[in-house]
Amino acid sequence: MSKSIRTTLTELLSTDSSRAVADLAVLAVGSDQKAFDVIMDLCFKTKYPLNMRAARVLALCADKHPELIKKYTTKVTDLIINSTTGGVKRGIMKAVIDCIDIEEIPDSGLLVDHCFKIILDSSEDYAHRVYAMEIVYKTCLFVPELKDELRQTLELIDEDSPPSIKARSSIILKKLRKI
Repeated sequence: MSKSIRTTLTELLSTDSSRAVADLAVLAVGSDQKAFDVIMDLCFKTKYPLNMRAARVLALCADKHPELIKKYTTKVTDLIINSTTGGVKRGIMKAVIDCIDIEEIPDSGLLVDHCFKIILDSSEDYAHRVYAMEIVYKTCLFVPELKDELRQTLELIDEDSPPSIKARSSIILKKLRKI
């Protein structure tokens, strides 16, 4: 009798956090929606480090097969706002940036508002702040009225911010000038 996909993925992700393991999990999921649903379940119903590892696989799977995350567009805002594990939040944010059209998210205004808060919150992980900038920028492409607010927010980032924050802010400010 073969193992269930849940057992297979749980055992695989329990080994370590390497990219090689994540890539094997992505291969195991493939384009199978039920297997992707297991990954989502592992993200939000297991504890660290398994949930963080599953979130990495989520982002990688969604990048290869964006259609897999489409059924979760109604939940991504809640998942980002309420995630208590940084790696899980990062995985969902990365999937939003790479694979979900902002206009498909029913409560995208709430997501954008939350992202503005993350951008200026110096206690947030650097990756969250950078990904929040990208999500708001992506929204500006569909809601041009946000362009000035994003520009003003990015200009508030102080000189003592980490280089990754300043660099991404500068890149997005340049991109904003072109739209």
